[in-house]
Amino acid sequence: MALEGELRDFNILEVIQLLGQQGKTGVLRVWGWDKRSDEAGIYFSNGRIIYATSNQRTKGDLLGERLAKTGVISRDDLYTALRNQKKSGQFLGEVFVEEEMADEQAVLNALYTQIHELVYEVFRLEVGKFEFKP
Repeated sequence: MALEGELRDFNILEVIQLLGQQGKTGVLRVWGWDKRSDEAGIYFSNGRIIYATSNQRTKGDLLGERLAKTGVISRDDLYTALRNQKKSGQFLGEVFVEEEMADEQAVLNALYTQIHELVYEVFRLEVGKFEFKP
């Protein structure tokens, strides 16, 4: 099911609810800023939001920065993990946990916060477009 439309015609919350209720897997792309290049993506697996991203994220929105700012990891841990991630190709959160820099729950909490903040930003959009692709 491909689904697309204008935010002025469809409330994005209703679109997200529909995808959840129908247990869809895919990505919902939303753009509502000045250009198409300003885009957010909300990823679904079996109707559940599993990931969200935006090309408007700032450095402070990134996982490692969040964990360092909250004192879960040190700056040295962050730089070490980034180097090791580059070598291994793993997700950064996996590196933190495997190298025992942070426990899994702290990483998950930071990821949940990232996703929630981005989804809330999308909820506030009143104009723009959306497109879901399985």
